Amino acid sequence: MNYSKLDKNIRRLVKFLNKKGIETTSSCEGGDGHGFKFPTVIVNPNWKPGELDLHDTRRATAVALLKFGLEGFTISETYNYQGSQKPWKPTENNLIKVELWSKSALLKLLKKKKLKKKAKKK
Repeated sequence: MNYSKLDKNIRRLVKFLNKKGIETTSSCEGGDGHGFKFPTVIVNPNWKPGELDLHDTRRATAVALLKFGLEGFTISETYNYQGSQKPWKPTENNLIKVELWSKSALLKLLKKKKLKKKAKKK
């Protein structure tokens, strides 16, 4: 994955989730001029086919977010419409939407992690 194409303030979270084996399909740091109001990551629930179901993926995603240091987030299911306007129904095309409650909390956490990383180098 080419992380340099991701929004700067969501990049580190996406890398972390991917390292934990959680496949992300899209992301946005949120705010004015962005696709979402708040920082958002969309997760593919089929990241380990045959081993985990949708609920296991949601749980694993929540655990990873907590390990990253995030506390305020919502995990919900969303449907990948791919341009059609069909009514929502549970299928293998469902995705998991992770929405952070605050962009400022994400930025504060990223700054704290950056300072810790610099301190370890010294």
